[in-house]
Amino acid sequence: MEIKRLSCPSCHFTDFDHDPAGNLVCKACGTLIDAPRAEITCRVCGTVNPGVARRCMNCGSNLGRVCAYCDHFNPPGSDHCLECGEPLDTLSAAATRTTEGQRAAVARRRDRLVQSKTEDAAFMQAERERLNAEYIAQMERLRQQQAESRRQQTVMLSVMFGVGAVVLLCLLVLFVVFSL
Repeated sequence: MEIKRLSCPSCHFTDFDHDPAGNLVCKACGTLIDAPRAEITCRVCGTVNPGVARRCMNCGSNLGRVCAYCDHFNPPGSDHCLECGEPLDTLSAAATRTTEGQRAAVARRRDRLVQSKTEDAAFMQAERERLNAEYIAQMERLRQQQAESRRQQTVMLSVMFGVGAVVLLCLLVLFVVFSL
């Protein structure tokens, strides 16, 4: 099997990026190279699988390639890792199995883990602040609703006492009129 490096059809550049929609875009000229797949056909049994599947639903064979350097899962047909750009060929995978390759891979994974933990910590801090602000706003709304409820209760009690006083006064007047 011949390994063919993906290159831009316009400028023949071999470095790519992803746009917000997940499309593969040439870093040099911005040409759209490939759109995300809606379906993946298994090479072994021919079963059509969803585009996000890693293994075939029928036979269980691997539908993509895992990078030996960064462990990123790449879609079928990729000859370079979409995460780190390393070649996905057998020779590169074998090089990572050497002592030097393993050390380098471990160092890259550690760096990536530290970076992701830092990003996670920043995200969690932002979420805590957002949730705290929502909690404070909700508590303020509840205080306002409680104050409005007390005001309405006071008005209702005043109305009820006023109506009760008028009824008592009317009864007193009727009593006085009929007792004469």
